[in-house]
Amino acid sequence: MVHGSSVNRGFKGMRKGISLIEMLVAIVLFGVLAAMSFKYIKTFYDTDVATKQARIGALIEQGTQLTNAYDLYTMKYGAAPATLAILSDPAVKILTQTPTTIEEIGTAGTGWQYSQVANLTSGGLGAVAGGTDVVYYFDLASTNDDAEYCAVVNNMADGTTSLVATSATTFVSTTYFKTGSYANFHCVGTGALGAAPYRIFFIK
Repeated sequence: MVHGSSVNRGFKGMRKGISLIEMLVAIVLFGVLAAMSFKYIKTFYDTDVATKQARIGALIEQGTQLTNAYDLYTMKYGAAPATLAILSDPAVKILTQTPTTIEEIGTAGTGWQYSQVANLTSGGLGAVAGGTDVVYYFDLASTNDDAEYCAVVNNMADGTTSLVATSATTFVSTTYFKTGSYANFHCVGTGALGAAPYRIFFIK
């Protein structure tokens, strides 16, 4: 056998690592795949509706905390709270503070309100014959999106409700009151889109 021949050279094993060319090819392929994915996500994912649902989700969480605080107060003191602010009174020690206004939805500085009224009538805090409803309510800012936010609220309360808000009259029906499908929370409003107040109710 000839010395130095390739026949008797020892097997060195597999090459370790990757070359610069292979790495560049992989980077280019990942870039192409990422660009394609972004294109389809951007085209089909409705970020506007998702944003509205996230904001309303936060608002519903605030309303839930308020109604839970109401239950704790009545359990502790044997009577309903006279005001919303009393729940965050340091002497009461139920809420650390009143929930702040989500300004993209409501009017800055207005936020949650509290009332004890006779049974609700369409759209507002009107009185009819019957018992007393304790309500927390939040007025949506008068913008072109307020009816859409109202639709999101009612869709979260009942998934069969459409997310498409075509007319303010969509939310006038007594379906959205305590005697209907929405016993805990709902949104109602009257008048032209972007002009009339839309009000989210949490009912006790």
